[in-house]
Amino acid sequence: MVIARKRSLQHVYVLATVLLFLVHIKPSLHFNHGCIEREKQALLRMKDDLIDDYDVLSSWGREEDKRDCCKWRGIACSNITGHVIEIDLTYEKPLRGKISHSLLELRHLTYLNLSGNDYAGTQFPADNNGSFSKLRYLYLNSANFSGTISSLLANLSSLQSLDLSHNNFHDLPNTDWLFGLSSLSHLRLDGNHLVRSSDWLSIVNKLPHLETLSLFSCFSGDVIPLTISPINSSSSLTALDLSDNNLVIPSVYPWLSNISRYIEELALSSNLLQSSTLAEIGNMISLQWLDLSNTRIAGPIPKSFGNMSDLHLLDLSDNHLSVPFPDLIQNLSGCTEKSLEVFILIGNQLTGSLPDLTRFSSLKGTISHKQSLEWDHREKHRMSIQA
Repeated sequence: MVIARKRSLQHVYVLATVLLFLVHIKPSLHFNHGCIEREKQALLRMKDDLIDDYDVLSSWGREEDKRDCCKWRGIACSNITGHVIEIDLTYEKPLRGKISHSLLELRHLTYLNLSGNDYAGTQFPADNNGSFSKLRYLYLNSANFSGTISSLLANLSSLQSLDLSHNNFHDLPNTDWLFGLSSLSHLRLDGNHLVRSSDWLSIVNKLPHLETLSLFSCFSGDVIPLTISPINSSSSLTALDLSDNNLVIPSVYPWLSNISRYIEELALSSNLLQSSTLAEIGNMISLQWLDLSNTRIAGPIPKSFGNMSDLHLLDLSDNHLSVPFPDLIQNLSGCTEKSLEVFILIGNQLTGSLPDLTRFSSLKGTISHKQSLEWDHREKHRMSIQA
């Protein structure tokens, strides 16, 4: 009994000693001595190649009071190592110029956002040496880059979110660069010229963690074949935007059949949907956001649309709907009438009087009935892939 008590006291003593030790060293674990000099110089060379019309990088400098680059605007450093780990050059007032190759010297970057600036058609720094192997978030959207980028992308195995929208990269149409991005969750390529839409829709099976795929305005018309391989049931895909591609979509099955119950956001605007596609979409009971505007659909919507218990936004604008308005609303009766918040019908020729919509308990805005229906709430949100 005495021995057991002594051992217990010894354990308490050891534990107390360890705790005191940890308390003592804790401040040093989070102490940052300031940025690393070579990384500071790399950032200054970057600034030298940028045209800063609005002085947004005024905190970047060689002066003594600006010696710590970790305190510069748009820069974040590790609290432990002092390495630069984040660069965010997205501002309301854009930068111009080009991105220096000195960027590749910042080998500890996990987050890089250069979007919304004008890099004047210059090329993003090429890299074959894995300089950005730790990068997890890369946003280059609307930045006026051109040239090639696939050699850099192919080595980003840790990348989780990628947005290259609205640039002029020449080598994106070849999908081979994607297969090394094994951790990718969000991919947005809006406004880039791509080819062979069926190849792009099949890449989901090569990216098992992909949750969001946005290919808005990437193709110049094509037919999605019925023979396209179904997405694996283990896929993580929940958001898909194929809007403004002038695609002929005879069916979303069998391609989406294995994951139809998981899709939450689906945008097919400005494509050509065949009538059977509507019934298939009606079975996607997890949909929260559905945009079928300008898809040339006509006739009634299927009664299965009333089963979407999570649907918040339904856009059927600019179509050929000419059915009686009460009939259209009747097919949304059920679960959907409890969840629907925004219902857009502008640009149709619906007939009949406006029915009582009070049972749509979550509905926002008002509807007026003229030649077409007009919705006061016209601000349509697009799906976002920001992590």
